[in-house]
Amino acid sequence: MKKNIKIFLTIIVMITLVMLTVLQKDSKAASFNASISKTSATVGDSITLTINANNAAGMYKVSISGSAVTLSSGNSSEWIENQSLKLTLKASKAGTSTITVTSSDMTDLDNSENKLDVTKTFTVTVKEKSTSSGGSSSGGSSSSSGGNSSNGGSSSTSTSKPKTPTFKSANRTVYTTGTVNLRSSWSTSSSATTVPAGTELTLTGTSSETINGYTWYRVKYNGSTKYVASGLVTNTKPQETKETEKSDSNDLASLTIEGITLEPNFSKDVTEYTVHLEDNDVTELKIDAQTESRKSKSWN
Repeated sequence: MKKNIKIFLTIIVMITLVMLTVLQKDSKAASFNASISKTSATVGDSITLTINANNAAGMYKVSISGSAVTLSSGNSSEWIENQSLKLTLKASKAGTSTITVTSSDMTDLDNSENKLDVTKTFTVTVKEKSTSSGGSSSGGSSSSSGGNSSNGGSSSTSTSKPKTPTFKSANRTVYTTGTVNLRSSWSTSSSATTVPAGTELTLTGTSSETINGYTWYRVKYNGSTKYVASGLVTNTKPQETKETEKSDSNDLASLTIEGITLEPNFSKDVTEYTVHLEDNDVTELKIDAQTESRKSKSWN
């Protein structure tokens, strides 16, 4: 009887050992697999692609068709051995991309005859970012970034505008240092009115900060507001230089002596005349000489 019990227990132990061996073998079953964190994304999102080689070794290859998704980090082809790798994909633009993961020469580490040829395919759809930032609607009104609207559920989006510079008030007269372009705005690309050197302007404001690399003056010119770089004007009024106007003729238009007849008669081409005085006591003669050009002067 005892002998039979001993044999029976031995059989049970052997069966248990066989079962444990089978379970252990199953836990190390070789496999190759791939998974993806999402198949719907928004432009700018990151997507995780996980590649697993369980008790297996070989090469994997990742192929992406379509430009909506690109590989951001990790290798598109690499040797993998009994490990898990994570690759990062980037949702680059709206559209659809197909990601294909294939194994190459992948074998069971416990049985090299066991080939693991696997192909996994994922389709990812990428959408553009929404122009509204999580706005919720209630009772026909909706909120969006930059403001609220309540016109039957329509929403408004904000648009960024260039910052308007701050000008410190001023009131004085300045003058252009040369030929200068007066701008319609505080930008060298804005329309211009060209004025000569010495043009008088009324300074009404000075920019508190540098704009486009310049400190700008706001000025009044002919009743209009203009803008000019500070280095192109001065507080000093330029000196007025008058050029002496010279005559292009030094001829006389007429020549007379009161009470006396000239010999020969007057002509602008004659430069010498003879006069006869009947009274030897004459001490003074009244001569009237008129020049042809108003720019010329005569000395009588």
